[in-house]
Amino acid sequence: MAKKATPNKTTLEITHVNILADAIYQQRGLLLPTKSRGRARGYYNKYIFEFCLLIAECLTGQRKHVHYSTDYDLGGSKGLGIRFNKSGSFDNLNSEMRVFVKTDSYSTGKYNKAYKINQFWLQRLDALLPITSAHKLSTAHTWHEYEYLTPITTSKVTPNIVALTQLYGTCTQADIERRVYIWALINCYRHNGNITQYYDVSGSLSGRYWTKGALGLQQLNRNIRDIVLLDYTEYDMKAAAYAILLSLVHDKSKYPTISSYVEDTQAARLRISVSSGVTVGEVKLVFLHQSFGSSLGYRNSIYQQIGKKALAAIKSNSEFDLFRTEFKAMTVELKRAKSQIYQDVKSYRKSIGKKTFSASFMAKLYQDIECNIACLIRDQLSDKEDCLLLHDGVFTKEHLDCKILSVLIKQELNVDIQIGRK
Repeated sequence: MAKKATPNKTTLEITHVNILADAIYQQRGLLLPTKSRGRARGYYNKYIFEFCLLIAECLTGQRKHVHYSTDYDLGGSKGLGIRFNKSGSFDNLNSEMRVFVKTDSYSTGKYNKAYKINQFWLQRLDALLPITSAHKLSTAHTWHEYEYLTPITTSKVTPNIVALTQLYGTCTQADIERRVYIWALINCYRHNGNITQYYDVSGSLSGRYWTKGALGLQQLNRNIRDIVLLDYTEYDMKAAAYAILLSLVHDKSKYPTISSYVEDTQAARLRISVSSGVTVGEVKLVFLHQSFGSSLGYRNSIYQQIGKKALAAIKSNSEFDLFRTEFKAMTVELKRAKSQIYQDVKSYRKSIGKKTFSASFMAKLYQDIECNIACLIRDQLSDKEDCLLLHDGVFTKEHLDCKILSVLIKQELNVDIQIGRK
């Protein structure tokens, strides 16, 4: 999330959150007018930029509600109280500004109130954001620019601003929030040029690389990210989790169904899709959740994603059932072969009050190696900074030979895996 506007000591990157907040602030006379006087006016002057920043955080995807995907989480009474001295003060300010609308969707002690943004207010905002010229930052603020302090590694990406501007032009008035989001990104990229990506791993013991902070491209909507990276080619690991785990076993012939899936993933998904009467996309999601160690029960998120009927059809498919049986046997073998790693995972999970260990253990095995493969691919680039490391792939502007990469990974890491180009 973007940090509060406070004096900065370094010249880093200003986020799209900052820029959108500043644009709203500069137009506050039209967008956020007040008739308050005296102490109320003093409060308005003190907190109006914080109010603008809160709006910008919502419109740039930083405050999505955990239970209501189209709504926003403003931080609850506690969070609003910290930002605006007390939550009632925010309510008073918002009652005059009429920007945030409560949806009355919340559960005391479980999750915060959900809010939407007034669509009529959004239309006024959209009309005041010119796309043809770069936004000039206000001199009224000394910006605290974005930096992730403890990254594992970093890289830089040069976004395709022309293509992103064209995408902005295709957005209709029915999708104002998306238009505003893209406007903020375009002006952020105009301001910064190359965008630094800060990486950490997704788990405490291990994990895939994740980009951190508001400027992390992994947080972008997939459609927008594809446009931002239009000048880049993705080199991804095919069936990464299963290919890596299969490379760790003593005898691959003990796992023929998993081997068949790794050899031709698309064909295997299609077979299960046709015989189960579900879509290939649904099959792909179930295999993804299986690789994360999901029990594929009705309490898991996969149930919410594809529904009870599709999940039951896939689970009852004979080929998928064989796959799961082999995966359980593979887990048992790898626990024995990598017993120290398993004990490390078990100890850590117990220390944080968890009672399950197998899924985290298997994830650690393949995700650690995924990171090693991504770094090995990156090492083949002439410009190692100009790239994006994304889970099980690398985005680069350079041309690489996929077959040579696969051979190199086998030589250096002893992993049999296919590398594809997208």
